[in-house]
Amino acid sequence: MNSLFKAIRDHYEGDTGAGGLVSLLNGRFWLSEAMQRDPKYPYVVYYLISLNSLDAFDHDERVEMARIQFSIFDSNPSPERVGTVYEALRSRFDRASLTYSGGDFTNVGCVREISNLIRERDDVWHYFVYYIIYLQPT
Repeated sequence: MNSLFKAIRDHYEGDTGAGGLVSLLNGRFWLSEAMQRDPKYPYVVYYLISLNSLDAFDHDERVEMARIQFSIFDSNPSPERVGTVYEALRSRFDRASLTYSGGDFTNVGCVREISNLIRERDDVWHYFVYYIIYLQPT
């Protein structure tokens, strides 16, 4: 899975334009856990939720399906900034082809599954976004 996590990180780092994820987050894009002391907002944490192997009917091709959750956090009282980060994430990852190196898979595609915005108890916005990432051998 390290190759998949690297592909996600590399894809994020490629979004350097004005209004892109890199400029909106200023490097605050973490795997599994964010900085715990005095976090700066907004930030994104992404997690592997599940990994399943799907066999094609002819059993000649194996497809891996990874479910990834991106969690966007923001303490701004208005939901506008967390929504802006969500739009940038969506723009960058919806139907994206990730560059994946290592292992048996080189063809990687993202499909957004579900997203929802909630307000946490500590007055922090939490926008969670699930993606299915398909890994296919080429």
